[in-house]
Amino acid sequence: MTKKRLLITISVIIVMMLSAFSLVACKKPTPDGEGDETPPVEETDGNKIPDPINTFDFELNEDGTGYIITGIGSKKDIKSASIPEVYGDKDDKKPVVEIADNAFVYAENVLTSIYVHGDNLKKIGNGAFSNSSGIKTMRLSNTLTSIGDYAFKNCSALIEADLPESVESIGNGAFLGCSKLAKVVIPSKITNIGEQTFMGCSALRNEFTNKEGAVEGLIVKTNKIVTIGNEAFRNCSKLADVSMFFTEQLTTIGAKAFMGCTDLVGKAQSEDSKVKELVIPKNIVKIQEETFRACTKLANVVFNDELLEIGEKAFMECKSIKAVEFPNSLKIIGKHAFEETSSLENVILNDGLETIDDYAFAKSSGNGFDDEGNHIYTGLSEIVVPNSVKVIGKFAFTACYNLQKVTFGTGIEYIAEGAFRMSGKNGITFNFEGNSSEWQALVDGGKIEMNFAWGCDDILKINVACKDGVNVEMTFATKTPEQTEQG
Repeated sequence: MTKKRLLITISVIIVMMLSAFSLVACKKPTPDGEGDETPPVEETDGNKIPDPINTFDFELNEDGTGYIITGIGSKKDIKSASIPEVYGDKDDKKPVVEIADNAFVYAENVLTSIYVHGDNLKKIGNGAFSNSSGIKTMRLSNTLTSIGDYAFKNCSALIEADLPESVESIGNGAFLGCSKLAKVVIPSKITNIGEQTFMGCSALRNEFTNKEGAVEGLIVKTNKIVTIGNEAFRNCSKLADVSMFFTEQLTTIGAKAFMGCTDLVGKAQSEDSKVKELVIPKNIVKIQEETFRACTKLANVVFNDELLEIGEKAFMECKSIKAVEFPNSLKIIGKHAFEETSSLENVILNDGLETIDDYAFAKSSGNGFDDEGNHIYTGLSEIVVPNSVKVIGKFAFTACYNLQKVTFGTGIEYIAEGAFRMSGKNGITFNFEGNSSEWQALVDGGKIEMNFAWGCDDILKINVACKDGVNVEMTFATKTPEQTEQG
């Protein structure tokens, strides 16, 4: 071999070695189980586990002890979010401990499953899988402690969320809009159900055993719930009972928390009873706005002895409630609280009650026809207003067509316009527990609005029978119903 040819050969060898070294040096660290060859698919309980993929974006956490998945790189068509147990170079692997906020936002249209390998993952960030409408199944790690706000929002194909016992917090709206979610396990460490957490989970029903002997539905392992947030279970239309949350620890039930739970009836309080009741736990001092609105099958509510206020529209459109008895602690029945409770027949107002607010019992009546076409009125027939009541608000008992008798206590300070407007289609007897001079003083002082009973009896005139045997005649102004009705 000539000297020139030898030098060329040596140069080629050196170039090849440098190229090989460069390729090795620039190789991206890989998740555990991934190298030059694709690992085989494992089997667990008869189900195939997707292979880990090497397309995620990773970064070290603040203390450098583990990796966070921050995104999905350039690959936007992944079908399986296969979360590796560890990540890094072969000689320097660290656990994958977190999925960052919105990490999979760009895979929302194609992602169908989530599988977490091993037990290192501790946190799923806010909105991590939000709007991934194709996700049907997921396997989470047994070290997971935190699920962020709206983490699985609008995962409308998701069927099951079997949360491991390690989970300590579930964020607001975590499963909002998961309309096919039929099984949820709430672990024993959970103390709060956040706002909108299960809102719109219309397939979710109470715990039951299926034909194969497996437990399905809403499985609640905790008895430590302190707070149920606003709209937490709104429109969970198949939930029949929520008493598993109503323990002595519960102090707050948020606004609209169970609004639209149309199958909600509560549970029987003894084995031999067939009557199902919703029992409000003792530490609830206020039922918030619209908490049980449109729970159309709810028939029986038992209030605790510490309740102070029933909020606006709290039981509005609860069309199956027939009777309510309020505790002596109650001070305020809020606006529209029992409006359109069309089956309501018996109301026992408590001593201690001070305010019956606007529209509180409006339209609490049924209105039908007999075989001959005549009106049949049902619903409230009598109201006894205790001496403690000071204010009866606008249209509080308007359109209670079956109302026949009303007795006012001596504590009345104000009866608003239209309070009994168009009620008592067959006539109402009004009584006052005080003397006629006291009633007349209220009228003269403008404390009784002249149109408070417009449309009752003789349309423009009623008589109020007072305790001293004197009837006080009241003649009303000639306003039309349209002029007197609010809004």
